Amino acid sequence: MTPLLVDPALAGALHDREASFAHRAQWNALGDPFRSDALNVSMRGGGGATKKAHAPFRMAFGLGFLHASGGQPRWSGTQADLVSACHLPLDARSSIGAGLSLGFHQQTSDLSDGRWGSQYNGQYFDATRSSGEDALTSRAARLDAGIGVVYVYRATTSARTKTREKELTAGA
Repeated sequence: MTPLLVDPALAGALHDREASFAHRAQWNALGDPFRSDALNVSMRGGGGATKKAHAPFRMAFGLGFLHASGGQPRWSGTQADLVSACHLPLDARSSIGAGLSLGFHQQTSDLSDGRWGSQYNGQYFDATRSSGEDALTSRAARLDAGIGVVYVYRATTSARTKTREKELTAGA
């Protein structure tokens, strides 16, 4: 899970400190698998961050990073985001928060190894024929911004032998 890429308001919404790392490799049988790595780190910080249930607010900060690459033709993308969020406790069990992320995204593709319809000579694919494609390698970079809101409800109930925690997290 990459919470800060999903919703920047999730920074500090559930825990004082949180880190997650995800690695995924897909389509290994196709030769050049698609791989992605994501890292998210967040922590609650200044502002009204206290242990009291009715603190005025809790600030949180985070960093999100994602790198994905693979396939033929070759494609890769990298994204890094700085995240800031503010959470307002509604009562001892629930809070509402908002977050903002600002980041940078870079994408590269190399289509020179691709197979194009113009390289089909009527009987078979001929790699020596011109593809007729002009821009076979492209690079793009952009600034990225995101906003989000989140509502969190947590209740702990105790029975004689078990303690259960009920949790609801909803955001946009």
